[in-house]
Amino acid sequence: MAMRPQKTKGASSIRKCLAVLDSFTWDNPHRTLTEIAEEINAPLPTASRITAVLCEEGFLDKCEGNLYQLGWKCYRMGAIFKASDPTKNVALPHMRKLRDTFNETVSLYQRKGIWRICCEQVSSTYPLKRFANPGDRFPLWAGAAGRCFLAYMALEEVDAVFDAAPEEVRLKRTILIDRATKVKDDGYATSIAEREPGVSSVSCPIFNFTGLPIACLTISGPSIRFTDDVVPRIILALLHESRELSIALGAPEELTVERKPTKFPHLQD
Repeated sequence: MAMRPQKTKGASSIRKCLAVLDSFTWDNPHRTLTEIAEEINAPLPTASRITAVLCEEGFLDKCEGNLYQLGWKCYRMGAIFKASDPTKNVALPHMRKLRDTFNETVSLYQRKGIWRICCEQVSSTYPLKRFANPGDRFPLWAGAAGRCFLAYMALEEVDAVFDAAPEEVRLKRTILIDRATKVKDDGYATSIAEREPGVSSVSCPIFNFTGLPIACLTISGPSIRFTDDVVPRIILALLHESRELSIALGAPEELTVERKPTKFPHLQD
């Protein structure tokens, strides 16, 4: 029994260290000790001890102005993770091909619990474009990409998604699930200004040997460029590339049937 408090204390310390590292974001790559202490809800002396250890171990660097930034070990771990993800490595050539064809941003999303995470992106060269930082996370109940995952999830997993959603979203649960279910028939999902005003997107699920979506390929950009003549071409190209990716990742044959729709509904709200 005496060991239990020590284990709990140790786990708490580890969580605080991880919380410090997690407090650094694309928008806030540098933080003061005071900001770190506030972020992890700890006294300044505690935050000081944690940051000192993280600096000694190479996970943080202290730079000018008494600011902290992520250290070289974080960079190494990120590089290892990127190199060890076969889905991203296989997907990148297809993503570049789609970007070069339409000059719109192409994103690769993977599901983590009730979220979808942007794990890779090839950006449009237009000044006006859709952009998300790799590592950004978005809810599964919103957007075309979210529906590509939602369509294949078990009921209890869907429940968890909507339990965490705002009340106004929970009230539209039936409508949103019906829209997600269509992905199984159509092979793709579309959205217009659903999560971001003025942004449209088309998404297709990517399957592996499990028969479930391992990722989702999305083309997104300003709605003014997603016209009625452009969207069908995007859908056909995205269906083709996602099918090629699924085949490369060992998806069951019934999930890699070539789709060539001739009618396309307009992007839905």
